[in-house]
Amino acid sequence: MRELDALRRRLADIKDRGTRRSERVNRAEKALALATALEVTAAELPDRRKLHAEWAAEHVAVNRAEGELTALAKAALEESHRSRVTIRKLKSLTANDESPRNADSTPTTLDALETRFLDVSTRRAAAQSRLIHSTETRSQVSGGLCPFLLERCRNLRPGVTLDAFFDEETTRWQQLFEQLDVDFTGVDRDLQSARASERERLAAEQLRRERDSIRQDREAAEGRLAEVCRRRDAAASLSAKRADIQKAEQATAVAVREAERATQEVARCLSFEPKSTMPRSSSSSSGLSGSPQTSG
Repeated sequence: MRELDALRRRLADIKDRGTRRSERVNRAEKALALATALEVTAAELPDRRKLHAEWAAEHVAVNRAEGELTALAKAALEESHRSRVTIRKLKSLTANDESPRNADSTPTTLDALETRFLDVSTRRAAAQSRLIHSTETRSQVSGGLCPFLLERCRNLRPGVTLDAFFDEETTRWQQLFEQLDVDFTGVDRDLQSARASERERLAAEQLRRERDSIRQDREAAEGRLAEVCRRRDAAASLSAKRADIQKAEQATAVAVREAERATQEVARCLSFEPKSTMPRSSSSSSGLSGSPQTSG
């Protein structure tokens, strides 16, 4: 009877071990099926992280753009004002840009007139000085005596008196002075006109330089305005996409977390290793030792 009971216990133990092994096999099969199902999602983890990083960067760009939008709008107004001011200056300079009245006046002509004026004025001053001297001397020789030696002059031609000599000298210098005075007046008039024309020419050149400089300033201001407007419009366009970008970032974040959980689950499932043998109980050992062959 004891051998029969031992066999019965051994059979029950074998059945129990078989049931446990079957359960472990079932669990392993389920884990393998789950790992296979999650393997595709887990494999997408790098791409999902990359996509989430891109949308996060877009979100940061939106925040930066919104921060710059006010400053860019102010800068656009300032550049627009500068451009309008330069345009008004340019129109004013263009309206005042007149050619000199005397187109023949050149620096060379002016230099020639300056030289001629100096020559005529020098000769005129000399003639005037000689005229004054002859006039004063004529008044001093009214007695027929030399005003220097206080005696009758011995250097005159026969028949010529001091009075006649100085009358002739006075007349000659008076005529020369009057001619030079006419020349002086004409040259002075021409010189003043040439100087005025030269001032106008220089002013016109300065005006044209200022106009060119303002035109360059206007072009630079318009270029800055276009760039500021471009950045402002780009910032406004990006800011308008905030809701869509934020939604996409949140969706990609959820997808990343899902792929991370799938990766962890796949790793856990693959770490499952069912045991091939079970430890035998003491009763089983005793049962085996008490086999019918031994007892016989």
